[in-house]
This record gives sequence, structure tokens and C-alpha cells, in this order.
Amino acid sequence: MSRYYDKKQLKVYNQKETLLVQITDLIDGDTVYCEQLQAQIRLVGIETFETTRGRRLQNQEFLTGITAEVIKAMGKMAMDCLNVALGNGLVWFEYAGIDKYCRYTGYLHTTEGKIEHKYKTNTNSGFDVGEYLIQHGYAYVERDSTFYKSAIYYDLENTAREQSLGFWEYLNARKWDQRKITKAGKEKLANFTGTKPVRYANEYRRKLSQLRPENETT
Repeated sequence: MSRYYDKKQLKVYNQKETLLVQITDLIDGDTVYCEQLQAQIRLVGIETFETTRGRRLQNQEFLTGITAEVIKAMGKMAMDCLNVALGNGLVWFEYAGIDKYCRYTGYLHTTEGKIEHKYKTNTNSGFDVGEYLIQHGYAYVERDSTFYKSAIYYDLENTAREQSLGFWEYLNARKWDQRKITKAGKEKLANFTGTKPVRYANEYRRKLSQLRPENETT
């Protein structure tokens, strides 16, 4: 069965309505599939690198100057990080809308575990998955979009960039914000050879196992 649906088949919820759902599959680093809702869920406000060849991957190649092989490697790292963040897959889905690809959009909040930053209290009641990906450097904030958590997301991204976490170890962070210039073909974004992430992909997957959120029950 196709995982793309006509908008007419998707139920429309109220803004910020929350549903307890079980995530059953990962599509890529910022999109999951929920059998319960019979639809994909695209995380609001974040972007990750693509894992398969297509128009979006070609756009990322053009915007960043990074080879397709390296983009896909970093995309798989983002999926690994997402998998760690989701834990058992039982999450609260906060509805935001339906996009042009007939996917639900919104936030996913885990039912257990914790992350620590200045916006998050030290509790074991779960955390925002988008925050987790950005904080560990495996997602960046979606530009030219408006969402109510944008201030938190941008702050977490800046910290990850300053500390060279995740894929920021390989990207030229100073040039990253000049993507619009690069889009016009005026300059490249990344001073990046493209060999290190592929060579060390397994090493970074091992590191991801150490990122599992703490749980007081374990």
C-alpha cells in the first residue's frame, strides 16, 4: 500500500491537538510513519539530510556543495539519531497541519526520557524529538518558516554549531547561513572533502548508542 494519501483521506484535527500514537517506521531523519493514523508525520521546523537520490537530495547538493554520497551518509546518521530518540515509538503527536505531500505535520513528544538544556526542566516525562535532533547536531532549523518553537530551535542549533556536534563537525558553519547566495551560484557553502563521514559512519552509529536519553526506571 502506498504511504502517500489524498488529503481528503486524512482527518483534520484542531491546532495543537495531541494524540498518543505508536510510530511504526522511519521514512528519513525528519519523517516517520504511523500505522494508527495511516499516514506519514513530518516534524515541524527541522530539516535533515536526505537518504535517497531525488529532487531534494539534488537541491541539497547544489545548496551545500556536498557530494550525494556524503549527504546520504549524514541522512542515515540522522535516522539513527531519530531512532534513538523515539525509543519504544510511543509518542504524543501534536498536530500542526497537512502539507502538500499529504503528510501530517507537527511535533512528536516522547512519553519518557529526558534531555537537558536551558529551556527544558530536568524531568523524566519525555521531550520534544525535534529538539533532540537539533541539540545533537543531526538536524538544522527549517529556514523561512514560522512555528512557535523557532526561538528554542535556533538557539539549540547555534549551540550545536559552536560545539561542532553531529554533522556540524563537517560543515563550514560560518558559510551555512549564506545558502541563498550559493543558490544563485555565487559561492559554495561547505569546505568539505566528503570522505570522513562515510569512513567513520559506523563509529558515529556507535556513538549514537550513548545518546539514549536517561530513564529513571533503567
